[in-house]
Amino acid sequence: MSSFRDALGFPRLQQLYDYWYRVRGTRDVPLRSDIDPLDMRGVLGHVVLLDVKRDPIRFRFRLVGTELARVRGVDLTGRYIDEANVFSAHDALIRFYTRTVTEPCIGLQRGPDKLVDARIGCMFRLALPMSSDGRAIDMILGGFEYRRTSDGCTYTEIYEPLSPPRGSDN
Repeated sequence: MSSFRDALGFPRLQQLYDYWYRVRGTRDVPLRSDIDPLDMRGVLGHVVLLDVKRDPIRFRFRLVGTELARVRGVDLTGRYIDEANVFSAHDALIRFYTRTVTEPCIGLQRGPDKLVDARIGCMFRLALPMSSDGRAIDMILGGFEYRRTSDGCTYTEIYEPLSPPRGSDN
């Protein structure tokens, strides 16, 4: 297993990472149609699905897991990250998702973030690129975990380049 997977640190994030790799098959990234919510029962409340808009690049919440809505105190479905007004560091979040799409790569972001009760917790975000047409990366499957304390929570990002798909000759 990869050291990136180990760095995820939470079983739900590791499960989502493994699922993404499994449904990816022999493609660079999985198709949106490959994703079956029934296969993600253990992580679904911790999942977001983001639409990627271009020119300029923006990210819209297509689906927000119930746990994220609870922690945030608002359901962000249908809203853009840059207009949501609930992220204390939305510029850093936009840069993180932009890098995931433009390189493309898998990303893990950790950092202090405001929770529903106005306390600062530590949020962990996993970003997994996807495509609706098999060519352009136009979606992100995301997972998140949090700790209710920000003790020892420093802002970090790590990335894993997309490895050649299984069954490829690369």
